[in-house]
Amino acid sequence: MAKAFEIAVSGTLARTWDSDTTERALPGLGALSPRQRLEALLDEINMGTEKLHRSVPVSSVAPTLDDVRSELEDVGPGGPGMDRLVAALRRTHVDLMRWCQATDRRYGTAYLLGRSLADAARHRRREDPASIEKSFSHGRQHQRGQWLTELSSALPEYAASVVRESLMFWTGAVADACRDSRRKADRLSALNNQLNAQADLWRSILTGVLDPRNLLVEQNNAAILSRMTLTYRDLLGLTIRRLWWPVVLPVLLVVGAVVILMALTSQGSAVTRTATALVAVGGGAFAVWQSAAPATVAAFARFNRPLLDQELVAEMSRQASWPLAKAVGTRTGSARRIRTGRLRRRAERGGAVHGPGDYVPALSDGRSPLGRPDRDG
Repeated sequence: MAKAFEIAVSGTLARTWDSDTTERALPGLGALSPRQRLEALLDEINMGTEKLHRSVPVSSVAPTLDDVRSELEDVGPGGPGMDRLVAALRRTHVDLMRWCQATDRRYGTAYLLGRSLADAARHRRREDPASIEKSFSHGRQHQRGQWLTELSSALPEYAASVVRESLMFWTGAVADACRDSRRKADRLSALNNQLNAQADLWRSILTGVLDPRNLLVEQNNAAILSRMTLTYRDLLGLTIRRLWWPVVLPVLLVVGAVVILMALTSQGSAVTRTATALVAVGGGAFAVWQSAAPATVAAFARFNRPLLDQELVAEMSRQASWPLAKAVGTRTGSARRIRTGRLRRRAERGGAVHGPGDYVPALSDGRSPLGRPDRDG
């Protein structure tokens, strides 16, 4: 709906093919005239509304696009009737929003989220590149994050988390560009140029067309394994430092038992006493392991899935933000990688996890953008 509204307010709707398309060529979506793209979007809205209406268990009347199609037929080549078409689109948008909200709160939230993301992408076509700053303000990012959290159980797996992290990258990138007074216009223009591609990627992930796990390559899996190993090492060290008594106390008991046993078996050769002590140490260590292993394994199994999901989301979010990486120039090394250790230390100090300078990661070998080929040659 947001794309259809943008086409309607952009200018005159032509009734013919674009000038560079011959009669013998089969046009693609990009070669369609604004009128034909608008008609295709209306067809998509109509199909989506019918599909949603069939899935609703209660009896309700879904809004139709008859009013919009009627006004579209009256729009001439010179643009008469455009205001009535825009007004019809606005009324239909409000009707759809109210119907979705009344049918199911999740439907209404999803509609608002889609409108917000599409509206953010519209700013790339505006004459003022600085309007992107308003679209990615921290207030709007907070609202989108709330919507994604509410929809996380209804959306495909990892979709809400990946898009939320990617939006945080963009919010940080825009804020960082706005603080650069010397290159603000150039940096915002570069972000605007990639915003439409990023919005299409968000839409594909949220609608289930693209599984974000398919974005991962071998380097990403290796990075996840490396960070998981470091995390387990840190957790083990933290456990020993804070819960030392379950480890130290059994060891002291074993050592004490060995000393007592050696004292009781002082009669005999040194080899006999040493062998007896080793048997005692081995038996004690095995007893300690038997008592501590089940609890340790259960604790690690409990935290394994959340930790793995966290690392997967972080890596998939970076891969899903390749348009942003291209916009900020990861190839030149100007983008900085989000480092797990640095984020953990910052979180322990009570600071923000995602700073403006952490908005986009780079691969360990510096390739750009995030494992994707540079399509500009």
